[in-house]
Amino acid sequence: MANSEESPEARALDSRLVEAGLEGLESLQHGIARVLDAQTLSLGEIAERSQRMNTALEQSTEEVLASGRIAGDLRQSLAAEMAAVVANIRTELEQVVQAIESKAGDALKVLR
Repeated sequence: MANSEESPEARALDSRLVEAGLEGLESLQHGIARVLDAQTLSLGEIAERSQRMNTALEQSTEEVLASGRIAGDLRQSLAAEMAAVVANIRTELEQVVQAIESKAGDALKVLR
């Protein structure tokens, strides 16, 4: 049958089918738009979280490096302090040895 020969019922059915198809396409477009919006939001959140994580990692790295420097400085300071303590002990021991030797010499003079 040609279009001009179609019955009004057939034309109405065709019109309803076209309308239903258009409504389906409109619904599909709306669904795709919602999915794209959700995807954009998700990607934005992922980017924000990644940035915060990078910032936290950079801060942690800086803190670890600073701790390493502090530990090195402390190690040097302790080494210098230990050297000073050892030098003081050595000086005091030398003075004690000299005092003992002096007393021993005096004791020998008395005994002779």
